[in-house]
Formats: sequence, C-alpha cells, structure tokens
Amino acid sequence: GLSLAHDIPIFGIPSIATLAAEAMLVGNARRGSFFHGLVREHQLAALPEVLEEDAFRRVVEETELPVFTTDPEPPLGLSKVIPRIPQASDLARCASLLSPEARANTAALPLAPLYIRPPFITQPKPRRSPAA
Repeated sequence: GLSLAHDIPIFGIPSIATLAAEAMLVGNARRGSFFHGLVREHQLAALPEVLEEDAFRRVVEETELPVFTTDPEPPLGLSKVIPRIPQASDLARCASLLSPEARANTAALPLAPLYIRPPFITQPKPRRSPAA
C-alpha cells in the first residue's frame, strides 16, 4: 500500500546477503547435510547448494572468503565459521548501496522466499471408490 501511494518500488534483498559484501554463507540443512552460498557485492552470486559433510568441510576449508552462519553455533564446530544474525539496519544499508540500475533490476523480480531444498510434503493417498 505505502509503496503504491508514494510511488516507491518494493524489492527484496536476502538477509543473508547483508552480512558482508563478499562472503561465504553456510548452515545446517538438516538430514545430515549442510548448505553454502556465495555473496558478491551484497547479492547472492548463486542459490545456496546443499552438500554432504565431507564436501561441505572441504568447501569451507578451501575458501579465502570470510564464512558466516545464521545458526546459533558454527556447523560441525568449524572454527572458521562466524555466527552472525542479520539486522534490519543491515538490510537498509544494503538497499542504500544499490545503484539505481540494480534497484530497478531487483524491483522487477517477484518477491519470493529462498528455499535450501524443495519442501517435503506427504502426498494424499488415492481415494478408493466405494464398493458397488
């Protein structure tokens, strides 16, 4: 409503992209797996990727970027990983750093949540027709 009334565009910035201009973001993806994603210029460079433990350890150990997590504790206790929670002020700062072109491009995208993996849902069982 406010954006329409004041002709202000709405655009989404993933909160994890606000933790650093250039960084690797990691976390526990549950079910024995972990995710990592890259941030470049406060934007996700690619969607997060889910990895098994050995591959995840290797990716974290090999990066030269700072590594952040929004988990309360570093995944697998990796000392290289820094826990940090994004703040609303971080989102506002990142939005203010976007060029007019980047804002327009971002505003053209639909707002949608990012999922690490597709949601797990139980499909209903097929209905049986009543016996004749």
